[in-house]
Amino acid sequence: MDMDELFDRFHIVVEMPPAPDCRFVGSWLLRVAEAAALVSQMRSNPTFTRLISNMATEPTIEAAALEVVSALRHDPVWPFHATNPNIALAIEIGDLTGNFGAEFAILVEFGFFILKGGRYQMSVPESVTLQAALEAVRKVV
Repeated sequence: MDMDELFDRFHIVVEMPPAPDCRFVGSWLLRVAEAAALVSQMRSNPTFTRLISNMATEPTIEAAALEVVSALRHDPVWPFHATNPNIALAIEIGDLTGNFGAEFAILVEFGFFILKGGRYQMSVPESVTLQAALEAVRKVV
């Protein structure tokens, strides 16, 4: 099996919250905004600039976070009230044309997603730091 076939067969699975929780999603988005500001702040760091130059385009973790949040509504019976705890977002990792995979990986490294039982669950990290931003990008690159 070549790499293209391998990527086409696999997904990243993100388990959606079991009930609507605006406070959680709001705090999650605010913390992502903090992390994104740190990543942006690091543009003047030569190490960061070298790391980013190895990527197709500079990651935009806020855009990736908004994509995830916009997907928190997958339920064919109740399209605006996805309260089924088994609902999950399946992200195909075969699409290598965008940066979503790298952005998602950076969010994982920051602690915005935690792997539990083969699925990622959203999490709000206690803090985000410049060092965490550099390490997150370094690990993903």
